[in-house]
Amino acid sequence: MVAVVQGTAAGFGFDLALACDMRLAGSSATFTSAFARIGLVPDGGSTFTLPRLVGVGRAMRLLMTGETVDAQGALSIGLVEEVIEDSELDTGVRRTVNALLEAAASSIRTIKRLSRAPEVGALEQALSSEGAAQLQALQGADFRLRLEAFAARVAARGSKT
Repeated sequence: MVAVVQGTAAGFGFDLALACDMRLAGSSATFTSAFARIGLVPDGGSTFTLPRLVGVGRAMRLLMTGETVDAQGALSIGLVEEVIEDSELDTGVRRTVNALLEAAASSIRTIKRLSRAPEVGALEQALSSEGAAQLQALQGADFRLRLEAFAARVAARGSKT
């Protein structure tokens, strides 16, 4: 699976991109977990996938701070495999997809199976643990306070129009 990101991949969209075999980014792409900023925790596997892509320290920083990384920053830390100018994104994606299609399907399947086999059970456990932690976070005071503050900001903006 190839993720193609143009614009912002945030929250679960970020998690989904991380779950793919490859990530191609348009030059406008940005990436952020954002969960911790609102009092929640990742629930799409990023606590499992992100450290494997960028290392534990960088993963902790991105997940804990909710920092946003632009396309070139994502490339420099190994979050994406390629950055392509937005105007050339379709052509760049086609080039990668064609290379995959030209390879032997049996080889692609076997490479993926061999590369991912050690992770399968661990990923299932991580997703289960993330889901339980997210349910707990949704019931927590931090999330409730941040949600109320967000709702108040939205309401204040609405009353100004």
